[in-house]
Amino acid sequence: MGAILGSMQWLEQLGHRLGAFSEWLYNPEDMEGVASRIASLALIFGGLILVSLTVCLGIYGALVGISVLLGG
Repeated sequence: MGAILGSMQWLEQLGHRLGAFSEWLYNPEDMEGVASRIASLALIFGGLILVSLTVCLGIYGALVGISVLLGG
């Protein structure tokens, strides 16, 4: 029973945080700033995707290099 109450509290907190995020993203009183906020989010997520791809390719290259050096 405690786990259910804990998950309900977590969902309630998540709802409050997403509400604050949606107010930050789409503020009817500051419509000129919406485009810049969306652009900043796109840059952040695009950067995260590029960094993760770079890390994955670097690990893959290192593994291929090691296997070539070991004669595999």
